[in-house]
Amino acid sequence: MTSGTSDSRRPPKTIASIGTPAGLSTSGETLGQALIETVNVPGTWVVPLMTPVVEGWAETYENPAITTPKLRRLHFGQHDHVRYYGRDVRDRIRAPGFALTEVTAVEPDVLTYGLNRGETLFIATKPG
Repeated sequence: MTSGTSDSRRPPKTIASIGTPAGLSTSGETLGQALIETVNVPGTWVVPLMTPVVEGWAETYENPAITTPKLRRLHFGQHDHVRYYGRDVRDRIRAPGFALTEVTAVEPDVLTYGLNRGETLFIATKPG
C-alpha cells in the first residue's frame, strides 16, 4: 500500500493516547496542535482521548505561567498536567477536522481496560 491510498481491509491507524504523562499535552502542546499534526498524516486515523474534563466549566483552564510541579499539582491536579479541559474540549477536537464520538465507560470495559466507571472517552476520527 502506498502513502495516500486506502485499503478497506486494513484497520485505521490509531494513537494510543494524547494527554498522558508520555503524551503530547505535557510538553505544553495543545490538543488542537497535536490533532492538526495528525491530520497531516495520510490515511484514516482513530484517536481515543482520555483527559480530565470539568463539565461545569464552559472553557478550558490553562495558564502558561504555571511551570513548577508544585504549582501544576495545585492548579491542574497533577505535576505533569498543563490544563484542565472544560466543555470546549469537544470544539477543540473538532476544530482540526475530526469527527467526534463520545463513549461512557461501563462494565466490562471498566475492568478490562482499567477505566473509571462513567468517565467519557472521546473518539476522534479523521477519514483517509
